[in-house]
Amino acid sequence: MGEQVIYLGPGRPFGLPLRPNTIVRGRPEDAFAGLAEAFAAHPDLRALFVPVTAAAAARQALRTPGSALARSYDAVVRADRRPA
Repeated sequence: MGEQVIYLGPGRPFGLPLRPNTIVRGRPEDAFAGLAEAFAAHPDLRALFVPVTAAAAARQALRTPGSALARSYDAVVRADRRPA
């Protein structure tokens, strides 16, 4: 069994069935169809899955403008809003 990770990104990015605070055991791309392709097209999306043990620090980073995690979150939001 793999490490538990928590998704801290926006809801339903790129039409994927992801909601904020979703916890996944193991590799997220194994749990959600289409996620491997989304990771390839949008590398910032992978950064929004963090170990559960690091969730508190990651949430703080999301609230810190300019942090790597905040930039990844913003990049996913911008990319998801682009017309297909």
